[in-house]
Amino acid sequence: LAPFWRLLPSWRPVAVHATSWTANPLFGGSYSYPRPAAPADAADRLAAPLVCGGLPTVCFAGEATHTRCFGTVAGAMLSGEREAERLLTAWDMHVEDPEGSRHLEHLEC
Repeated sequence: LAPFWRLLPSWRPVAVHATSWTANPLFGGSYSYPRPAAPADAADRLAAPLVCGGLPTVCFAGEATHTRCFGTVAGAMLSGEREAERLLTAWDMHVEDPEGSRHLEHLEC
């Protein structure tokens, strides 16, 4: 990723932590949840895109970035759709929805 960071001179990671929950036979997977002391806007902070030249350059999706469906598969799916829409809007692109509406809106957390 080192070459990529040159494109975002005002942003640098301070730490990276990787896990392998799926390889652990006691867990087999994981999901995120906010700590009790986490700020109320934790999901919004995690979802904030990196912006360069006024446009979102790197977008973040995943169950940890959805305010209503935090920690769920629905949250992961909805956040992916949210970020796709963010990029399409930023690039002034419009995609026709054959169903006439967002197909994930019916998901419940």
